[in-house]
Amino acid sequence: MRRILVTLVLMAGCASPSLRFTGIPAQRIDAGGMTFSVRLRDDTAEAMRISRAWLPREREVFKNATVAIERASGCTVDRVGGDQAIVRARLTCPAASP
Repeated sequence: MRRILVTLVLMAGCASPSLRFTGIPAQRIDAGGMTFSVRLRDDTAEAMRISRAWLPREREVFKNATVAIERASGCTVDRVGGDQAIVRARLTCPAASP
């Protein structure tokens, strides 16, 4: 019983955003055959890969996450970092028209 409880607790954290993005609703975006849960805050974004892939290449994940973030935000991704599971990005957004 204890093993089951520990397993459930660990699995619950798998799809949770980082602390900075907690409480922000996610957008589910498909890009390049991968699915991401994208959250936006100010000029940053976090894309969590929620689709399964066996040993995805970091370059491919970053490329697809960039597309997903740009679709979700309408902004341009300047920098990305992270890993094959969670990609964080800095954004440049167009100025609002008067």
